[in-house]
Amino acid sequence: MDPPRPTVYIPVKPPLPQVTICPKILGPFESVLRCSGLDLSRSSVTASGSWAKSIFVITLCTLICLVMFLKCIILVTESVKPMTLDWTVSCVWCFMAIHGFASALCVASWTRTCLLPMLQDMLARIQTQRTALTTCCDPSNVYRRIFFFGTLFIATWILASMKDILYEGHQRNESSPFTIGYPVNLTTMYGVEPVVFLMMALSSTLAMIIHALVFVHVNHEWTSYNEELANASKLQQLTVLEVLNSFSTRQAELLKMTKFVSERMGVFVTVSTVFSSLAAANGLYLMAGFEVISLIMRVMALLWMNCAMGIILITLNLPAKTQYEVKNTAQILLADDVLQHTDDEKCWRTCRSMMDRAHLSSTKMYFVQAFAIDQHFPHKILFIAPNIGTLMVMFKKMGLV
Repeated sequence: MDPPRPTVYIPVKPPLPQVTICPKILGPFESVLRCSGLDLSRSSVTASGSWAKSIFVITLCTLICLVMFLKCIILVTESVKPMTLDWTVSCVWCFMAIHGFASALCVASWTRTCLLPMLQDMLARIQTQRTALTTCCDPSNVYRRIFFFGTLFIATWILASMKDILYEGHQRNESSPFTIGYPVNLTTMYGVEPVVFLMMALSSTLAMIIHALVFVHVNHEWTSYNEELANASKLQQLTVLEVLNSFSTRQAELLKMTKFVSERMGVFVTVSTVFSSLAAANGLYLMAGFEVISLIMRVMALLWMNCAMGIILITLNLPAKTQYEVKNTAQILLADDVLQHTDDEKCWRTCRSMMDRAHLSSTKMYFVQAFAIDQHFPHKILFIAPNIGTLMVMFKKMGLV
């Protein structure tokens, strides 16, 4: 009988946590970007494969922007008496048109500098650092809300341009006769003005889609990180140096990504907030400042005001939530009494370093490079913008204008 053979134990490494990488940032809206004419991601010969395709992409984008710019110049240079009905309507058109033109420039800049692919790489790198199996970002509800608001916004542009046709290109009161006509001149872009307005509506909507989905993914990573940090704190795992170092490394990557996004999105946030606020104020003045206007004009003023307020919320709420999550990391660490009173000098120093990063890192986005956008800033804008319109209505009722 053969002697029993010694048992050999082969060490087996435990499987790594399966982290599901999120799909592309734009999801189903990526095809909208491809067909918009503003996508310059393939403007280089290396990306497009030929000089002809590169020239066509650049020429098409330039032509779209030039047409929008020309229409903005026409609206800005209109000669009307201030604070009158025509002036108010012209201001609403002008501010929203400038918003569309600026949005087109931002979309072209984002695609030319490869913002989305670079952010996708950052997200993939951060997701591989997760300490446990966490859910992937599923922005299905965000997609539905974006589709609803985008449809309402584009429909408002279309209805406004159609009303311009029905009333011979002029905004008149209800005593004016109902006639159908459309002047063909430079003011109406020789008949293509509705198409230009539709281009502005699409560019504004596309810029808001990119802005919203970028911050949705960034905020999801911060929320997941803070949830894992809070769970580790409850289990008193943050006093283990290896665990704390992994959270510290991941926080540094998240802050780097947040700074990258804030720098790229800062101009759009400023421009969008300024012109949306002015449009909302003039929409309120149009709706409440004139007693004798048609019902359709009053409805259009209400739609413009609501759309402008919606743009402000989309533009400011998401960056504000990002800053809240950045500061929340420090609050979680401060609330961990075991970590704050640990005898391990390395753990304590790492904890202090993480809190200093949360408070001192330059990840904030600034409005007109002067006012930091935090969780309180959207409320300030939503308080100021409508009250500008209220003041205009008061001046009108008091006969000061």
